[in-house]
Amino acid sequence: MSSTPSPKIAGILLTALLLGLSGCATQPVPPEPLPQKQITTLTKHQQQLKGLQNWQIKGRLVLSYNGDSWNASIHWQNHPDRYDIQLYLPLGQGSMQLNGDQNGATLNTSDGEHFTAKNGENLFYQQFGFTFPIGALHEWVTGRPDMRASASNNWQQQVDKDGQMVSLNQNNWNLRLPSYQKVTTVSSNATHDAAKILSLPRKIFLRQNGKSIRLVIQQWQLND
Repeated sequence: MSSTPSPKIAGILLTALLLGLSGCATQPVPPEPLPQKQITTLTKHQQQLKGLQNWQIKGRLVLSYNGDSWNASIHWQNHPDRYDIQLYLPLGQGSMQLNGDQNGATLNTSDGEHFTAKNGENLFYQQFGFTFPIGALHEWVTGRPDMRASASNNWQQQVDKDGQMVSLNQNNWNLRLPSYQKVTTVSSNATHDAAKILSLPRKIFLRQNGKSIRLVIQQWQLND
Protein backbone atom coordinates (compact mmCIF):
# COMPACT_ATOMS: atom_id res chain seq x y z
CA MET A 1 0.00 0.00 0.00
CA SER A 2 1.24 3.53 -0.77
CA SER A 3 2.61 5.53 2.17
CA THR A 4 0.98 8.71 0.83
CA PRO A 5 -2.08 9.79 2.92
CA SER A 6 -5.36 9.66 1.02
CA PRO A 7 -6.94 13.03 0.10
CA LYS A 8 -9.82 12.53 2.56
CA ILE A 9 -7.50 11.52 5.42
CA ALA A 10 -5.18 14.45 4.63
CA GLY A 11 -8.16 16.81 4.60
CA ILE A 12 -9.40 15.61 7.97
CA LEU A 13 -5.94 15.94 9.45
CA LEU A 14 -5.44 19.45 8.01
CA THR A 15 -8.75 20.64 9.48
CA ALA A 16 -7.85 19.14 12.85
CA LEU A 17 -4.44 20.82 12.72
CA LEU A 18 -6.06 24.21 12.21
CA LEU A 19 -8.38 23.57 15.14
CA GLY A 20 -5.69 22.04 17.36
CA LEU A 21 -4.14 23.39 20.48
CA SER A 22 -0.59 24.63 20.35
CA GLY A 23 1.96 22.18 21.77
CA CYS A 24 3.77 24.48 24.15
CA ALA A 25 5.45 22.06 26.56
CA THR A 26 9.03 22.93 27.37
CA GLN A 27 11.76 20.39 26.78
CA PRO A 28 11.91 18.18 29.90
CA VAL A 29 15.23 17.71 31.65
CA PRO A 30 16.59 14.18 30.99
CA PRO A 31 16.22 12.03 34.12
CA GLU A 32 19.14 11.08 36.29
CA PRO A 33 19.93 7.36 36.78
CA LEU A 34 17.47 5.63 39.09
CA PRO A 35 18.58 5.98 42.73
CA GLN A 36 19.37 2.61 44.31
CA LYS A 37 17.27 3.37 47.39
CA GLN A 38 14.11 3.57 45.25
CA ILE A 39 14.41 0.17 43.59
CA THR A 40 12.42 -1.70 46.26
CA THR A 41 9.54 0.79 46.10
CA LEU A 42 9.62 0.71 42.32
CA THR A 43 9.45 -3.06 42.19
CA LYS A 44 6.56 -3.22 44.65
CA HIS A 45 4.43 -0.63 42.85
CA GLN A 46 5.06 -1.84 39.31
CA GLN A 47 4.52 -5.46 40.30
CA GLN A 48 0.92 -4.49 41.09
CA LEU A 49 0.54 -3.35 37.49
CA LYS A 50 2.20 -6.34 35.84
CA GLY A 51 -1.00 -8.18 34.93
CA LEU A 52 -2.95 -5.09 33.92
CA GLN A 53 -4.11 -5.99 30.39
CA ASN A 54 -7.89 -5.38 30.32
CA TRP A 55 -8.58 -1.69 30.66
CA GLN A 56 -10.27 1.29 29.07
CA ILE A 57 -9.31 4.95 29.10
CA LYS A 58 -11.11 8.06 27.93
CA GLY A 59 -9.47 11.43 27.58
CA ARG A 60 -7.82 13.99 25.32
CA LEU A 61 -4.96 13.46 22.88
CA VAL A 62 -2.80 16.20 21.35
CA LEU A 63 -0.14 15.46 18.71
CA SER A 64 2.30 18.28 17.84
CA TYR A 65 4.98 18.52 15.17
CA ASN A 66 6.79 21.49 13.61
CA GLY A 67 4.53 24.01 15.32
CA ASP A 68 1.27 22.37 14.24
CA SER A 69 -1.07 20.49 16.58
CA TRP A 70 -3.85 17.98 16.12
CA ASN A 71 -6.23 17.14 18.95
CA ALA A 72 -8.97 14.58 19.48
CA SER A 73 -10.95 12.81 22.14
CA ILE A 74 -9.70 9.27 22.64
CA HIS A 75 -11.39 6.08 23.82
CA TRP A 76 -8.88 3.22 24.09
CA GLN A 77 -9.98 -0.32 24.95
CA ASN A 78 -7.08 -2.69 25.63
CA HIS A 79 -7.18 -6.49 25.86
CA PRO A 80 -4.41 -9.11 26.09
CA ASP A 81 -4.75 -10.02 22.41
CA ARG A 82 -6.05 -6.83 20.76
CA TYR A 83 -6.74 -3.11 21.10
CA ASP A 84 -9.46 -0.77 19.84
CA ILE A 85 -8.75 2.97 19.69
CA GLN A 86 -11.51 5.41 18.75
CA LEU A 87 -10.55 9.01 17.93
CA TYR A 88 -13.16 11.78 17.74
CA LEU A 89 -12.07 15.00 16.02
CA PRO A 90 -13.28 18.38 17.33
CA LEU A 91 -16.37 20.26 16.12
CA GLY A 92 -17.90 17.25 14.39
CA GLN A 93 -15.01 16.86 11.92
CA GLY A 94 -15.38 13.08 11.98
CA SER A 95 -13.90 10.10 13.72
CA MET A 96 -11.62 7.15 13.06
CA GLN A 97 -11.21 3.74 14.63
CA LEU A 98 -7.88 1.92 14.85
CA ASN A 99 -7.99 -1.81 15.66
CA GLY A 100 -5.05 -4.15 16.02
CA ASP A 101 -4.10 -7.70 16.95
CA GLN A 102 -1.42 -10.25 16.07
CA ASN A 103 -2.75 -10.43 12.50
CA GLY A 104 -2.33 -6.73 11.74
CA ALA A 105 -4.09 -3.40 12.10
CA THR A 106 -7.02 -1.67 10.41
CA LEU A 107 -8.13 1.96 10.27
CA ASN A 108 -11.72 2.91 9.48
CA THR A 109 -12.89 6.51 9.11
CA SER A 110 -16.32 8.05 9.45
CA ASP A 111 -16.07 8.81 5.70
CA GLY A 112 -16.10 5.07 4.97
CA GLU A 113 -12.42 4.71 4.15
CA HIS A 114 -10.59 1.52 5.16
CA PHE A 115 -6.84 0.95 5.46
CA THR A 116 -4.67 -1.95 6.68
CA ALA A 117 -1.04 -2.53 7.67
CA LYS A 118 1.01 -5.08 9.57
CA ASN A 119 0.78 -3.07 12.82
CA GLY A 120 -0.73 0.09 14.26
CA GLU A 121 2.50 2.09 14.26
CA ASN A 122 3.03 1.53 10.54
CA LEU A 123 -0.60 2.25 9.73
CA PHE A 124 -0.67 5.51 11.68
CA TYR A 125 2.55 6.67 10.04
CA GLN A 126 1.38 5.74 6.54
CA GLN A 127 -1.79 7.78 6.87
CA PHE A 128 -0.61 10.74 8.97
CA GLY A 129 3.18 10.87 8.68
CA PHE A 130 3.41 10.82 12.48
CA THR A 131 4.92 8.14 14.70
CA PHE A 132 2.43 6.97 17.34
CA PRO A 133 4.10 4.26 19.48
CA ILE A 134 1.05 2.10 20.18
CA GLY A 135 3.05 -1.03 21.01
CA ALA A 136 4.99 0.60 23.84
CA LEU A 137 2.32 3.11 24.86
CA HIS A 138 -0.04 0.36 26.03
CA GLU A 139 2.56 -0.29 28.79
CA TRP A 140 3.59 3.33 29.36
CA VAL A 141 -0.01 4.40 29.84
CA THR A 142 -0.19 2.20 32.98
CA GLY A 143 3.03 3.66 34.40
CA ARG A 144 5.37 0.82 33.43
CA PRO A 145 8.35 0.65 31.07
CA ASP A 146 7.89 -1.45 27.96
CA MET A 147 9.50 -4.67 29.18
CA ARG A 148 9.95 -5.92 25.60
CA ALA A 149 12.74 -3.38 25.16
CA SER A 150 16.18 -4.93 25.09
CA ALA A 151 18.69 -4.06 27.80
CA SER A 152 20.94 -2.85 24.97
CA ASN A 153 18.54 0.09 24.51
CA ASN A 154 19.97 1.43 27.78
CA TRP A 155 16.61 2.79 28.94
CA GLN A 156 16.31 4.46 32.32
CA GLN A 157 13.53 5.75 34.52
CA GLN A 158 12.95 7.85 37.60
CA VAL A 159 10.35 7.14 40.26
CA ASP A 160 8.88 9.19 43.08
CA LYS A 161 8.82 8.27 46.77
CA ASP A 162 5.81 5.98 46.15
CA GLY A 163 7.55 4.04 43.39
CA GLN A 164 5.53 5.66 40.60
CA MET A 165 7.32 6.26 37.33
CA VAL A 166 7.68 10.01 36.74
CA SER A 167 10.05 9.98 33.76
CA LEU A 168 11.42 7.47 31.28
CA ASN A 169 13.84 7.41 28.36
CA GLN A 170 12.99 4.41 26.18
CA ASN A 171 12.72 3.51 22.48
CA ASN A 172 14.11 6.98 21.61
CA TRP A 173 11.18 8.64 23.40
CA ASN A 174 11.37 10.87 26.47
CA LEU A 175 8.33 10.51 28.76
CA ARG A 176 7.08 12.54 31.69
CA LEU A 177 4.22 11.41 33.91
CA PRO A 178 3.52 14.45 36.12
CA SER A 179 0.18 13.36 37.55
CA TYR A 180 -1.41 10.15 38.87
CA GLN A 181 -4.93 9.24 40.02
CA LYS A 182 -6.45 6.54 42.20
CA VAL A 183 -8.47 3.90 40.34
CA THR A 184 -10.57 1.23 42.05
CA THR A 185 -11.08 -2.19 40.52
CA VAL A 186 -13.36 -4.98 41.69
CA SER A 187 -13.36 -8.46 40.18
CA SER A 188 -16.64 -9.42 38.54
CA ASN A 189 -16.95 -12.44 40.84
CA ALA A 190 -15.34 -11.01 43.95
CA THR A 191 -16.69 -9.50 47.14
CA HIS A 192 -16.29 -5.85 48.05
CA ASP A 193 -13.33 -6.85 50.25
CA ALA A 194 -11.45 -7.86 47.09
CA ALA A 195 -11.45 -4.32 45.70
CA LYS A 196 -8.02 -2.95 44.81
CA ILE A 197 -6.99 0.66 44.53
CA LEU A 198 -4.26 1.31 41.97
CA SER A 199 -2.39 4.51 41.28
CA LEU A 200 -2.41 5.07 37.50
CA PRO A 201 -1.28 7.98 35.30
CA ARG A 202 -3.53 10.97 34.68
CA LYS A 203 -1.15 12.78 32.33
CA ILE A 204 1.54 11.42 29.99
CA PHE A 205 3.77 13.65 27.88
CA LEU A 206 6.07 12.19 25.21
CA ARG A 207 8.76 13.91 23.10
CA GLN A 208 10.95 12.69 20.25
CA ASN A 209 12.87 14.71 17.65
CA GLY A 210 10.52 17.70 17.58
CA LYS A 211 7.37 15.58 17.93
CA SER A 212 5.25 15.57 21.07
CA ILE A 213 2.26 13.59 22.31
CA ARG A 214 0.09 14.74 25.21
CA LEU A 215 -2.40 12.32 26.71
CA VAL A 216 -4.72 13.46 29.51
CA ILE A 217 -6.72 10.56 30.92
CA GLN A 218 -10.06 11.68 32.30
CA GLN A 219 -11.46 8.23 33.04
CA TRP A 220 -9.98 4.81 33.78
CA GLN A 221 -11.93 1.55 33.80
CA LEU A 222 -10.25 -1.69 34.85
CA ASN A 223 -11.79 -5.03 33.86
CA ASP A 224 -11.07 -8.64 34.81
